[in-house]
Amino acid sequence: MTHLGQDLVTQFTQGDTRAFTTIYNIYYPRLFNFVKRMVDNRQEAQDITAETFVKLWRLHPNFSTTDKIRAFLFVTARNACYDFLKYNARENSQQKELLHQLLPETDTVVLRDEIKADVLDHIYTAIEQLPQQCKAVFTLSYLEGRKNNEIAELLHITDKTVRNQKVLAKKLLRVALFDHLRVVSLLLWMMPAGLL
Repeated sequence: MTHLGQDLVTQFTQGDTRAFTTIYNIYYPRLFNFVKRMVDNRQEAQDITAETFVKLWRLHPNFSTTDKIRAFLFVTARNACYDFLKYNARENSQQKELLHQLLPETDTVVLRDEIKADVLDHIYTAIEQLPQQCKAVFTLSYLEGRKNNEIAELLHITDKTVRNQKVLAKKLLRVALFDHLRVVSLLLWMMPAGLL
């Protein structure tokens, strides 16, 4: 889980735009991916994510900790996704059944969404902690979908180095995420099958 540091949080609550920019850069990728998975619409996901950060900035004096900032971002974005799905359901009757399945009618469904957000947060935190070249190769390959030869050209390295860095990145991420994902797997296993 990403911890921003109390100095940064304090600067943010005092209205420091540089602190806000740092928070935005840290959380935007994982929040965008979380939203995109819910609405399955890239443009709408970008709009919802941007609006969520606008709301965060408007309320900046109210956040005293990293956890409060993170919780606000993910809960606000999730609620905006539900609003978007509700609107679409009114526009398209075929989506009503999907909406019924997605809306959090029980604590278990809310817990599932929070688990997914937490997993994404841990994954992106682990990616940020990879060695510089390893992180660059992993990001270009798995997050941007670039081919090995493109990555090699962009980073001025060989194809073999790209392949080696991808293998290393996956090994390091497995180690970094092993304990956390084992607990998450147990939680998901305990949930009713129809909610997964």
